[in-house]
Amino acid sequence: MNLAIVTSIVPNKKNTGGPSGLIWEIQELLKQKNDINVDTFIINSSKNKYVAQLNTWGFYKGTYKKSLEKYDKILLYPDFLLGYMPSKVLDKIIVLAPDASSMVGKRKYDVYMKDKSVSVIKKIYQYLYYKRFIYFERRYIPKVDKYIVVGENDREWLQNYLKRDMDRKKVVFLRHPLLSYSMADLEKIEIPNDKKKRFIFAGDMRYSYVGQNIKDLAENLNKLLEKNDDKLSIVVVGKANKWIADIFSQVRYLNVEYFTWIEHYQDICQINRDVHCIPLITGGGTKNRVLTAIANGLEIISTKIGTENIPIKGLTNVFICENMNEFANKMIKQSNYYLTEENSKFLIKERLIFRKNITKEFHILLNSFIK
Repeated sequence: MNLAIVTSIVPNKKNTGGPSGLIWEIQELLKQKNDINVDTFIINSSKNKYVAQLNTWGFYKGTYKKSLEKYDKILLYPDFLLGYMPSKVLDKIIVLAPDASSMVGKRKYDVYMKDKSVSVIKKIYQYLYYKRFIYFERRYIPKVDKYIVVGENDREWLQNYLKRDMDRKKVVFLRHPLLSYSMADLEKIEIPNDKKKRFIFAGDMRYSYVGQNIKDLAENLNKLLEKNDDKLSIVVVGKANKWIADIFSQVRYLNVEYFTWIEHYQDICQINRDVHCIPLITGGGTKNRVLTAIANGLEIISTKIGTENIPIKGLTNVFICENMNEFANKMIKQSNYYLTEENSKFLIKERLIFRKNITKEFHILLNSFIK
C-alpha cells in the first residue's frame, strides 16, 4: 500500500511546535510495516495571521497542488485541511481530527456564556466557530473514508448529529498513543522520599480551558492555607500559561515558579515529588499531558473532563474533583502524603501495565484503520 501523510504540523518526537508528537508516533508505527510505503507532505501555514485563522476555520483559496492520486490512502492531519483537498481524492482520505472541533467549540461557548469577564465579541466568535465546524463536519465526513478522533466522547458527539448510519460508522475512536520521548524509565527510576511536593500546572491551559477554575482554586487555596499556616510549592510551565503563575503569585501562601519551557519533560515527572494538576473546565479528545503524567507514575488531581477518554478505573493516586474547594483540599492533603517503598513498587507495576494496555490498543486500532 502507498500511504501519504498530509499535515500542517511537522511530525516531531519531542512534541514541539504544536501537537506534533501524535502524528510522529503514528508515522513511525506505520513506517515499521513492510507492506506500507509512507510519504509525508507538509502544508506550511500562512504567515499572514488573518489568512491562517481562515485556514483553521476550513477556508482555503484554491486546492492542494501536489498530485495524490497514486496513493491508496491519505492520512490527513489535522481535519481543517480537508478544505484544501481536491474532491477526487476525498474518498481515499482518513482524517486524524484528532478532536471533534465543533464539540470543543460548543463546550468553550457554554463556558464563556457563564463567565462575565469574557467579552461579547469573544462569545460571538466562539458561537460562530462551533457552528462553522458543525457545518464543516457534516459536509466532509460523508465524503471521506474514515474520520478518526482520540476521544470516545468526541466520537459520540459527531455520531449523534450525522443523519445516515453509514456516515456515523465513518467516525472511529483511536486510543491516543504514549509519546515515547516523554516516557520515564520506570524500571530504573529512583524514588526520593525527602523532597517537598511540587504541584505542576503544565500543558495547554489557556483561559478558555481553565479560566474561572484557576481563579476559584487560588481563592480556595488562600482561605485553606491561611487556616493551616502552611505553604505549597507551585510550578507553572508554558509560554501561554504565565497568566496562571501571575494569579497564583498573588496568594502569599504559595511559592510559585514559572518556566516558559522545560526541555526534558521528565524533570517535572518525578514520583513522590511532582503532583500534576489539571483543573480543566472544557476541552476535547485525550489530554496528552494527563495521559503522560499517569504513564509516568505521578499523582494526578483533575476534574472529570481532564481525564476523559483515559482508562483510569482502578488506578491509585488519580483523584477526580467536583469543584475547586475539593481540588484545593486534595492539594493540601497530598502535600503531606509520601509513598512507602512497598507502595512505590505497587504503583510502578500498576503504571507499567497501564502503558502496555494503552500501547496495545493503539497498535490494534491504528492497524485496523489503515487497510
